[in-house]
Amino acid sequence: TTRSLSPTSEGIGYYEACVRALAEIEAAQSLLASRRQVPSGRLRVDVPLAFGRRCVAPVLFEISRKFPDLTVEVSFNDRRVDLIEEGIDLAIRMGELDDSLSLAARRLCAQRSAICAAPDYLDRHGRPQSVEDLADHSVIGYG
Repeated sequence: TTRSLSPTSEGIGYYEACVRALAEIEAAQSLLASRRQVPSGRLRVDVPLAFGRRCVAPVLFEISRKFPDLTVEVSFNDRRVDLIEEGIDLAIRMGELDDSLSLAARRLCAQRSAICAAPDYLDRHGRPQSVEDLADHSVIGYG
């Protein structure tokens, strides 16, 4: 109803992942603040589109506001980029980490995925019972 909300388990998981990611960013901010140095220069950040827009962008906006001598350049995309070649200072990634990379990495959170369909679509085309059944359906993939 319009009077109450009941988030799905996926929604709760997504929210909790965002909270943990924000806590990590705030911890980094605190580290800078504890050194009493004012950040300046350019910070290039690469983040996945949806997660970046929803969770990371507001924090980066606040950092930019707090530290006017720091230029934050953000790229929102879901493709894997060569961080060294493209001069990226900080990247947030979803999925398994490539062990061949010689970069410092830290797990922020677990992210769950879901396969979704509109009830009308399922009424017209049937409900898939297995992953293999998806081959017979119109699919829009993301990620």
